Amino acid sequence: MNEKASLWERVWIPRFRALKKPDAYLYILAGVLTMIGLWLPPLNFLFYIGLMYPLYRSVQRQLTDYGLFYYFIPYSLVLGIGVWNEIFPWYTGILLALTLPDLFARLGMKGRQCFKSVIGDYIALPLLIYLFDFGMQKLPLLRQIHMIPLLSVIYNHTAVLSTASFFGPHLTLFFVLLFLSILSALVFDILKNLPGRNKVHMAIILTGLLILFIIPNFVGRSQPKASKPVTVAAVQGMVLPTGYFEQDYEALSANLLEGYNKIIGQEKADVFVFPESLTGMYDSSKDFDQPFLQSIRNYAKKKNAYIACWVNESNYRTESEDSKYSSCIFLNPEVVVGVTRKRYLVPFSEDSRFQPGIDFEVYETPYGRMGISICYDTNFDTVERLKKNGAQMILAPFNDTGFGEIYKNIHRYYPVIKAISCNVPVVQANTDGISSLILSNGYVVKELGSGQTGIISHTFDLSDSFSGYMRFGRIIETVVFVLAILLLVYRRKNKATDQ
Repeated sequence: MNEKASLWERVWIPRFRALKKPDAYLYILAGVLTMIGLWLPPLNFLFYIGLMYPLYRSVQRQLTDYGLFYYFIPYSLVLGIGVWNEIFPWYTGILLALTLPDLFARLGMKGRQCFKSVIGDYIALPLLIYLFDFGMQKLPLLRQIHMIPLLSVIYNHTAVLSTASFFGPHLTLFFVLLFLSILSALVFDILKNLPGRNKVHMAIILTGLLILFIIPNFVGRSQPKASKPVTVAAVQGMVLPTGYFEQDYEALSANLLEGYNKIIGQEKADVFVFPESLTGMYDSSKDFDQPFLQSIRNYAKKKNAYIACWVNESNYRTESEDSKYSSCIFLNPEVVVGVTRKRYLVPFSEDSRFQPGIDFEVYETPYGRMGISICYDTNFDTVERLKKNGAQMILAPFNDTGFGEIYKNIHRYYPVIKAISCNVPVVQANTDGISSLILSNGYVVKELGSGQTGIISHTFDLSDSFSGYMRFGRIIETVVFVLAILLLVYRRKNKATDQ
């Protein structure tokens, strides 16, 4: 009981009392600006502005527990209300939203106290945010929490794109934060007439610019060798059956494809990517020439194109629960090229109905090699593994139906970040979310907004080139993460010894 009272007195009462101070609201405002910058592409610049206030306070050694707590509140509330409530049970989302700011503030202050030098003032908060972002996106258990990528602003095709293609999004975030940290200190030093420190600051900024812009432009991306051009179309829309078909799955599939044909119309393409919405059934106990798939094959013949579409896979002979998969059939007018099973299933929903896939197959076509990443797969390492296996393009059926607008706007970033990091074009086809055609440099060529129904297409030139991130960046970011953890442990240990 005394420990609880002590914790209340030491931590929570000061946080509540801090609401009487103006800077508490400046932290909240900075957090709101950061969150708006992450969420809305036209306002991405607010992300940088919002970060500068806590970074400056850290450089000045004026960072506080309540400051970090209130800065993180807008981010966690958006997660809890707009994201996690759509994936996890509502009470889990709210609990996480209330817990994370407290955890972030406690760990942040303990980490900040480990750095007392001038250089430490600059790198402390950027390094701590890097550890948070990397851990939440990469570590096996934490990545299931589905955090908002903190470098979502690269969606807007800013100058950090080339840096992310070499170092990846996590280290790029660290460089951006370090740059902003030094820039904020420089600006305020000038305002306070402290010219003696400016030259040092300028040297550090110039070094950061070299890292951010020059190196990636020279060695970050390989020059692609164009193969045969391929026109790929992404279909967006929800199609439901217009009748009751019992177990006549061939008729069900024909009915659904008729609905999609109304969306596609006379559009011509070499490859059509359908959303993660039912187009038919696949019986894994039978060969690919089974009647269940005949309607899809007929449609491929009609369009004279490859088709990637979502099917409900099961072994209809054994009806075993272990045979049920969320799958994507990839076929052409002649043959079924392959079946991709979704590897990462959404917690509390898909994982109770399907089994996870384990393969990362890449399919040969006359236009190049293509891999398939089904919706939630894209949040994890699927694109990296497909690229490593030789994929020159990623086809990504998505389904954001039932999710809020906040989630849909955030989920659009994952394919973009993967395209940049892996130097591979991504075609994202959504049921009711945002569909995108993304070049290998992360540039979004075309897009269909949430709630729209239609089709978008683009002609791509595929290549075998790898980004610097695929060659070195993943190793570098992991080494930096491990070294940063060891550094924090070492400094905390030395601090405890000194005390």
